[in-house]
Amino acid sequence: MGVNVVNERWAGLNEVKNAIAMALDHIIRESAVQVAFLCNETRDGAYFDFAAAREVTAMMKEESYIVPNHYFTPSQMVALLSHCSLTVSQRYHFTVLSILAGTPCFSFARGQKMEGLLEEFGEAPVGTMDSCDAKVLRKRIMSTLHNRSGIQEHQKLVARHLSLRAINNFYFVDTLKPKIRPAVRLASVSELKSPRFKNFMEMLNIRAASWGLRQHTNWSKVWEYPWLWFNGLGHINWPGVKLLDLGSELSPMPWFLASLGAHVTLVEADAQWLPTWERVGKETGLNVEWFIVQSEELPFPDRYFDVVTSFSVIEHQNNKMGAIDEVVRVLKPGGIFAISFDICEPEMGMSFPKWNGEALTMKEFERLVWENPAFDNYGQKSAWNVEDCTEFIKWHLQSASHHNYVVGAAILPKREE
Repeated sequence: MGVNVVNERWAGLNEVKNAIAMALDHIIRESAVQVAFLCNETRDGAYFDFAAAREVTAMMKEESYIVPNHYFTPSQMVALLSHCSLTVSQRYHFTVLSILAGTPCFSFARGQKMEGLLEEFGEAPVGTMDSCDAKVLRKRIMSTLHNRSGIQEHQKLVARHLSLRAINNFYFVDTLKPKIRPAVRLASVSELKSPRFKNFMEMLNIRAASWGLRQHTNWSKVWEYPWLWFNGLGHINWPGVKLLDLGSELSPMPWFLASLGAHVTLVEADAQWLPTWERVGKETGLNVEWFIVQSEELPFPDRYFDVVTSFSVIEHQNNKMGAIDEVVRVLKPGGIFAISFDICEPEMGMSFPKWNGEALTMKEFERLVWENPAFDNYGQKSAWNVEDCTEFIKWHLQSASHHNYVVGAAILPKREE
């Protein structure tokens, strides 16, 4: 039996946890069921699932197990839950994944979202986050263990309903087709410290940690990734989209986009990253392939990719114009180019180490990308927010003494033919 419990704002409230522990103890003794606690939230700390699971198991007299606190993709969770006779859930997604796995699920009414889901399925909650009767929970679980096949037939209909609803949702999202507007900007400390940028990076770093990829806390990527996400990449309906990521190294961003359904191609000049890519690809099962390419010329057909991403790569390329020409060649008409880049303006007191490549000036970026006739900037002039440079450089120098420069990012569609 799989169990998911939650702390969050109910941390420190033990009445419901004790009721769950009592019910599980009775069921283990009466039915010899093995109980495993599964965490739908991978963060550790007093407010999250892993802590709640430890607290319930500490209250139990019978033996139970806690599955290691590890990120599982939805398909992996469904596979895990399909091995359970039934589940007890305090999270919306744990309930949905249980149903998709064909596993009978008892859910707590945790918020209006869960209440609405249970009402839609015609299911009664086994309790709330503030109240649960151990005898009622035990009785309902035992009844299901004795009539599992009947419950499963009902859940097949529920799963079918969920699938149809998801299809309709995809159709609806597809009709919205939010238009990605061209944008260019220099990094801003106020943005990188904003709640939405920090929340995005927290999510991305959690995934990076679970995949064994690079986490970013005080480098410019904490601005680059969320800025490009909120200004374009987050507007894309990713399932089936062909994405090319240049200079991938251990960046978690292309793997995150693959987890959203993109078909991702990684390109790097150095083969040292191959073992990590192979491991992550095997562990996640994500649709990611990779190529080692040691020149600006890319081994792909014309007009092949829907999106090309380049996160702080252009400054390390010798033939910058050739690299951009190749992006234009492999990108479909109307496709999106998302790029971040280092900017060095010596006249503003900035410097860029020669061993690190050659950063662009703002004028050079305009000529190379923003005003490139292959891209459509909608006739906009680049309005650089130079007023943010001083504060950003001060912040940037905290991570390395040679970071005496700024970074920028832009998102542009390729012109339609």
